[in-house]
Amino acid sequence: MCSAISAQHETPAGAGDKNLEDRNVKGRSIDLERVKRDASKSDPKDSTSGVPPLIFQEIKEDFEGLQLRQDEIRKIYSEGKQVDLSKIGAVAGLMNASATRLQRNLFPPIEEPKTKKKAKDQKEQPAKVDATPEPLPQNIRSMIVAQDDTLAAFVVNPMFTNPQVSNFDDTAKAHAALKKLIRLTAALREMAAKKAQ
Repeated sequence: MCSAISAQHETPAGAGDKNLEDRNVKGRSIDLERVKRDASKSDPKDSTSGVPPLIFQEIKEDFEGLQLRQDEIRKIYSEGKQVDLSKIGAVAGLMNASATRLQRNLFPPIEEPKTKKKAKDQKEQPAKVDATPEPLPQNIRSMIVAQDDTLAAFVVNPMFTNPQVSNFDDTAKAHAALKKLIRLTAALREMAAKKAQ
């Protein structure tokens, strides 16, 4: 009788899910749609909660487009006898445009109100210097690998995969990865264009 009961035991919902890193573009897009639904459910009376539909559509297009174009770059580089550098440069340019728009939609700049006192304080304090960004790879192959790693870190960030447990650190890591991706795609576009000539 005990064996009959244990045979009927089912795996709890979510226990059989695959590792988040193994999920494909479609799975991550579904997660993004779920995030949108959860955000709109949070306060139905508040029309400002969530993301406006047009911006959410842009975010979704860019999020998916970055992954599909990275796959395209990998295929162009690895398949065929000769690498089509001009095509890699063109696709990297499209990725750069998507990543830039994604950054604008996900992490809009916050404008602080300027007051006379604050303006005076800013004159007295030296300007903050950003840490110098890490150097980028110096060849096409290393650039593609770094771009692939950066994109992978960005799309599996808890900010997208599990927003209920996402925190400020996760958001900061996602923003840093997106900034790096913008730099890498711009550099790949330029490098491929120079070598294609």
